[in-house]
Amino acid sequence: AFFRTTAENFTGVDTNVSIPATMTLGLLSFDFVGRSVGSKLASNAAGIALRPMSFPAVRIRDTLTRSIQIANSGACDLRISKANLRLFSGDVNEFKIMSALSNATVDAATDDYVMAPGQVDSIVIRFIPSRSGTRMVTVRLRTNDSTILIPGVGERGAYLLDVQGQGKAGLDPRDLVLSPVLIGSSSNGIAVLENSSTAVVEVSNIFFASGNAAEFLEDNIAAWPSRPAQVLPGAKLRLGVKLTPVGLAGDRRTQLHVVTTSNDTFRVNIRGEAGTQQLAVTPNNLFDDVSIPVGLTARRTVMISNNGTLPIRLDAPVLSGPDMASYRIGTLPRLDLPPGGTEYLEVTFAPTTQGPTTAQISISALGGTPQIVMLGGTALRARKDGNPTTTAMTGGDLVEVAGGTPNGVSGVSGSVEIAGVMLSAPTPNPATATAAINFAIPTSGDVSIKLFDASGRIVRELTRGDRDAGNHRLTVDISDLPSGVLYYRMTFGGMTVTQSLIVSH
Repeated sequence: AFFRTTAENFTGVDTNVSIPATMTLGLLSFDFVGRSVGSKLASNAAGIALRPMSFPAVRIRDTLTRSIQIANSGACDLRISKANLRLFSGDVNEFKIMSALSNATVDAATDDYVMAPGQVDSIVIRFIPSRSGTRMVTVRLRTNDSTILIPGVGERGAYLLDVQGQGKAGLDPRDLVLSPVLIGSSSNGIAVLENSSTAVVEVSNIFFASGNAAEFLEDNIAAWPSRPAQVLPGAKLRLGVKLTPVGLAGDRRTQLHVVTTSNDTFRVNIRGEAGTQQLAVTPNNLFDDVSIPVGLTARRTVMISNNGTLPIRLDAPVLSGPDMASYRIGTLPRLDLPPGGTEYLEVTFAPTTQGPTTAQISISALGGTPQIVMLGGTALRARKDGNPTTTAMTGGDLVEVAGGTPNGVSGVSGSVEIAGVMLSAPTPNPATATAAINFAIPTSGDVSIKLFDASGRIVRELTRGDRDAGNHRLTVDISDLPSGVLYYRMTFGGMTVTQSLIVSH
């Protein structure tokens, strides 16, 4: 501002009179200074300007996520348009805004992010390069910061944030899972790494590292190439791997490291399982203490268990021997036994001629060494009364008189007793809601009674635990079971006794 006066003790520059400006006597000039108040887009509360965002080199198809800090260093609220916060130009398919200004409030009327003075927030961006080389994208922030303006380029308040990354050529490894293997044998597979880039990758070294690396070897199923080896774009590097476990059963883990001439290391995660298959068959002898008349039958059960850590596939049991015609074997409900699994094979002694008998059952898994169950027993002179009755005999589970109708354990009445171990038929039988089962043991010990369906599947465990010697009674609730024939098996001291239960609703 200027004031003309008649004073003669000062001068001022009159820019309106002549060019160049000259000094004028009595001209008083005033300088006015003001400061605006507004919002300010910055990288921190101190007002440091935003800088371009940069990602380090990322292998093609890998993912890297980073955040950039956004702050309002001004004295008024900073508004950033939510709808206009987006990837603006460049390699927009290789970058993605994962989240933005999560701590800011949103003005529902204008759909703006609102940041208070001094508030700091962030924008999170993900980078997934699809090819090698420099990748760039621009993030557009439309704000109310009027100090942002590049004349002729964009509107006032619009800030363009440059984001840069680099796609690095490399190999895409695939995890390898080997088949379970017995300790002392081997399992193999092929590790695959694909060059998904547009550049040649040169491999300088290949080796196992970490975990159980000492138990893994190169396998000739896919011999490793001599190094250095080139992997062309789109080609696959196939590397044979063999697991030769020793020691205890359990998981085996390692990594196959593939190192390039550019000192990049690509890792294939390899997993295997080492275990055992241990077939257990008990008892090893049946019917040695059984003497029954010709025409009667006795039944006992062989327990077949998998005590190993890997599944077992059983072969069909084989009955052989000079008197094999005096025995019958049942059918196993299943041949595949999981670790800890058990199946029961019913064996029937049905002598046809008087005198001692002998035979054997061979039980094996996957054609391995069979386990032998020896079969004995003595056939006495046949009864002559011909009365079709069913009774229990000392030393046998169940006997049937010739002339009766053999019906297995189904529909058996009375009790079955083996060397003082007694299991009664249920009462009533058939039963609708509940059934009572009596059993007795000669000495105290652990008793287990399980209920099975016709396929051999365990329906429920009726009782298990220590019991005193003597008689016991068990009440079974069958109201929730479907109609049909079920079997319950009592195990005590290595002996097994079976009865049947008919459910009728």
